[in-house]
Amino acid sequence: MEFYRIVISGVIQGVGFRPFVYREAVKRGITGFVMNKGSRVEIVASRSSILEAFKNPPPLAYISSVRVSRFSSDDAYDGFSIIESSGEGNSYDFPPDSYLCEDCIAELRHGSDRRHGYYFITCTNCGPRFSMINSLPYDRLNTAMSKFEMCEECRYEYENPGSRRYHAQTIACRNCGPRLVFVDKINGLSIINDPERNDALAAACKKIAERQIVAVKGVGGFHLCCLADKEPVSMLRGLKMGRLHKPFAVMVRDLDMLSGIADYSEEEAALLKSPARPILVVKKKEPRAMKWISELDSLGVMLPYTALHYLMFDYLDKPLIMTSANLAEHPLIIEDAELIGIDYVLTHERGVVNRCDDSVIKVITPRDEAREQAVVFLRRSRGFVPLPIRIAGNSPSILALGGGLKNAFAVIKDGQAYLSQHLGSTAYIQGGEFFDSALRRMIKAVCFKPELIACDANPAYYTSSLADRLASEFHAPVMRIQHHHAHVAGVAAEYSLTDYVGIAADGAGLGEQAVWGGEVFDVSGCCFKRVGHLEQMPMIGGDAAALKPRRMLYGILSGFLSNKELAGLNRQLPLYTEAELRVFDKQLSQGFNIALTTSAGRLLDAAAALLGLCNRNTYEGRAAMLLESAASGKPVYRLEPVIEKGEFLVLKTTPLFAFMLDKLRAGASRQELARLVHDYIAEGLYSIAEKAAMRQHKQIVFSGGVAANRYVTGFMLDRGVLVNQQVPCGDGGLCLGQGYIGLTAVEGVD
Repeated sequence: MEFYRIVISGVIQGVGFRPFVYREAVKRGITGFVMNKGSRVEIVASRSSILEAFKNPPPLAYISSVRVSRFSSDDAYDGFSIIESSGEGNSYDFPPDSYLCEDCIAELRHGSDRRHGYYFITCTNCGPRFSMINSLPYDRLNTAMSKFEMCEECRYEYENPGSRRYHAQTIACRNCGPRLVFVDKINGLSIINDPERNDALAAACKKIAERQIVAVKGVGGFHLCCLADKEPVSMLRGLKMGRLHKPFAVMVRDLDMLSGIADYSEEEAALLKSPARPILVVKKKEPRAMKWISELDSLGVMLPYTALHYLMFDYLDKPLIMTSANLAEHPLIIEDAELIGIDYVLTHERGVVNRCDDSVIKVITPRDEAREQAVVFLRRSRGFVPLPIRIAGNSPSILALGGGLKNAFAVIKDGQAYLSQHLGSTAYIQGGEFFDSALRRMIKAVCFKPELIACDANPAYYTSSLADRLASEFHAPVMRIQHHHAHVAGVAAEYSLTDYVGIAADGAGLGEQAVWGGEVFDVSGCCFKRVGHLEQMPMIGGDAAALKPRRMLYGILSGFLSNKELAGLNRQLPLYTEAELRVFDKQLSQGFNIALTTSAGRLLDAAAALLGLCNRNTYEGRAAMLLESAASGKPVYRLEPVIEKGEFLVLKTTPLFAFMLDKLRAGASRQELARLVHDYIAEGLYSIAEKAAMRQHKQIVFSGGVAANRYVTGFMLDRGVLVNQQVPCGDGGLCLGQGYIGLTAVEGVD
């Protein structure tokens, strides 16, 4: 008898794909079986008509390839069945964590449903995946649900082909699933939730309503939750070290609640309601509203994505702060014992296998309505990881380790790049341990042996020394890649470009005898040539200038003002003490502890200091973000970019500051001048790139942390410049660029 063997690759495990195939086969009268075979799904079918079903797969599935072969067999199949999984395979194609689907929400709300009010309700179409998977194949035994034995009713649904929970590995109910627990450390109480009364949940929400802070265990780790009111948020800032000014994320019950505090477009609403349920940066209704949450003109907002979130809003009909429970630059907390200094905890019995922060995205709209918007990742994590990014060519196996801050790594094989979740900083021991454990888990899951290891050229990064250790372990060469080259190559990877002109603008990256950060490159394959950059600026005190923007400003002003003029300016605009003027002048004259930089980020810092917007970067990028928030309305001033010709095309920045000083003295507003700064940098860097691109008709790309700025990137989009839209424009996307450069170096791209 003739049969068809169909092998399917993609995101097809943990999404109800086998039950879907079963139902479609039975509907069509097809005999055979379906099974998970490692990372793939294999189907043996008596007729090829089953292929028609794949045009409309389950909502969370993504089919990347279908291979069909015919064979003859004497086997006879009595109907169609799902059979036991095989452990073969070495792909990382399983789904990210997803929101709660509408069917489950309906059951959560339906008084007579047996999962009414159950905080871990899920089905094959929704719920946690990546955060709870230990290994493939995706079976309950390999997840955080392995210790919860199904009750008879759940077992019946699990084995019933007509059920939405047929072979749903996350299946649970109040009788057999994880329990919710509220811990009150002040009074020494521990309340195990009664399913009928939801008393643990009610107790936690009561504390939140009383303006207390409660740690809430979520999908990928703990959040710190409180009302989005001034008093509890002030308490939270005192509790969460390193968050003196940094904005907090806000969770709202629905779009109606969001409408009261922020403006959003239809496109932004669709992103908020998408299965990934990211944090989305949107404009406040009033720029100065809710300053205790965000000192910017924007808010990071998200909608509920678990049953627990929906149930909390039954008790709390107000916006809630939902911020990651971690110290600054440290990994997200996933264990109850790590919650030191937190008096109230709402936890549960299901473990977190892969800690995973919320993703953060931002929509940037060009002024030219004919141009498409860009969806820019600030952080790519829950809801998107580990979805692969397709890249051109049959790539060798490459491990790319990224940089040092806001980091992620990438495993590249078989034309796919698998990025890790957001791993944060590796500057601390805990960050390095988290990076190592996440890397080892992925290497094991995909049976990965790198042929090349790529890392940043900065030897001070933890990942650079890690590259050497891994090279010895896997007997693979190390390729050290310039930071900004990796930034622009990340965009090239998304669009399969090999020859292009790249603009890289960020806070800092190791360059040749200077700190780079405002660069234009002509790129061919794996090689780049620096063709232009911002004017060099002195960083007084080196890294201290990144924390104190006034130091950057003094260095720039001293380039065109005498000491007498600086003293006179300081009387008009009191920026420095007399002692600071003396010390900074002496440092510059003697060249003591001075670093030179072409960083666009540091330039924005200096402009923010001149306009009185920021004296200290209490979090990364603060001054630049305050400058972006201050810019408003249509451009009032335009300054023709001054580009100096020489070995490189240099965008002069001293004329910009001289112009700003003249306008400040004439009474120009901070808003008008803040907008000018963005437009001058964008137009100047683009002009340099355009000259290089026109010679060989190359595409221009733009990346780096400054690409998250709506004015600079909006300018670039108006002119057809390509930006990152699948990975972060900041350091979280470096690994993709490193891997792509490694790929072109080893084999080239077809």
